[in-house]
Amino acid sequence: MSEVNKNQKDFWSGKGGDIWVERQNAMDTMLSPLGEAALNKLNFNEKENVLDIGCGCGHTTLNIAKRIGAIRKCHRIRYF
Repeated sequence: MSEVNKNQKDFWSGKGGDIWVERQNAMDTMLSPLGEAALNKLNFNEKENVLDIGCGCGHTTLNIAKRIGAIRKCHRIRYF
């Protein structure tokens, strides 16, 4: 693992991640308009599988899942 990735892993697995979770509602509210704009532009449909990379607490992932329906797959991953 590169030093940059290790630093990111350490940050998000520690205080940075804790702060994000503590502020989840505020972050979701702040970032939601950007996520909605992206989803509207991408125009997902019920025939697609989606991978949400860098998903935060998953707010946008849940919105994608609602748009593509329960039959399709929507995955999220955290990356470092």
